[in-house]
Amino acid sequence: MKRLISMFSLAAMLVILVAPSALAAPALVIPIDTWIEAPAGSFVHLATVETPPELIGASCLGLAAAENGSSVHPNNDIIIETGGTTAVLEDVEGTSGKVTSSVGVVTLGPEVTLTLHMGDHGQFSGGLVVAIDVNCTPPTTLPPPVPEIGIVKSADVEFYVNNTGEFTIDVTNTGPVPLHDVHVTDAYAVAIDPGSDCPAVIGDLAVGETSTYSCTIAGLDGVSSYDNVAIAIGTGPLGTEVTATDNAQVFPIKDVTVTTQAPPTTQAPVTTQAPGTTSAPAGTLPVTGINGDAMEGFGVAGVILIMGGIVLLSGAALVGQRRTDR
Repeated sequence: MKRLISMFSLAAMLVILVAPSALAAPALVIPIDTWIEAPAGSFVHLATVETPPELIGASCLGLAAAENGSSVHPNNDIIIETGGTTAVLEDVEGTSGKVTSSVGVVTLGPEVTLTLHMGDHGQFSGGLVVAIDVNCTPPTTLPPPVPEIGIVKSADVEFYVNNTGEFTIDVTNTGPVPLHDVHVTDAYAVAIDPGSDCPAVIGDLAVGETSTYSCTIAGLDGVSSYDNVAIAIGTGPLGTEVTATDNAQVFPIKDVTVTTQAPPTTQAPVTTQAPGTTSAPAGTLPVTGINGDAMEGFGVAGVILIMGGIVLLSGAALVGQRRTDR
């Protein structure tokens, strides 16, 4: 007849039988009190329990204990699976009252699962307690990730016109965690132009996300250069505030000479000649409308008016000449 022992007396027995310093008290106790019949070599789910939050990530030794009367079922193994690790409690019912320690060390995850690997008899009596050692290596505490933020401020035009500077601002979550309450301050811009939109509220930025916007600063005096700093501010999940700064400079336009182009000149109209007429050689006035007899009637050094022009005929050219072709 099988006699079950209480969870607490069994845990105390584990402390004595395993090692005086191995266990102070079990951190995680899983009672198994189920009669199971299944084919030899099969796998049967026994239990799944949650790990105490303070032990998640700890490396521990798994233990099991059972006290049997006359019932013995050899080669029944219990497999412990948790946190991606596995340990095996071998032959837990091999003898009456046997205490079995695990072959392997487990690293506790959020849950612990126990699975029975059925032995040769095809029977499991239960009455076991699986205990996870409290004196295990504490979980490694990693520092929380550090949030980061970045900002780039650039002038759209290096030389400002109309007394207004134009800028582009990029704010990026450069860290490993999300940011919230992200905003940009630009005190210098506001001091010059209270209506400047360079200060801005962005809100949340996911990891690697960038927010881009354009802004202006009016009221520049037209003779000074301006170099101001924008500050990006964000808050990480644990309340850590991070900042980043960048500046941009703009210059006035000075000594600008405006050159205007002279209007194009117009060409005098071209006079066209009537068809069938010929032009006189350059420097010669044409003599028309007079025959040879009339020409003889003019004396030496005669002056004639022809076509509104004045032609001086040389007397030497006319002396002794008469037309013979009459």
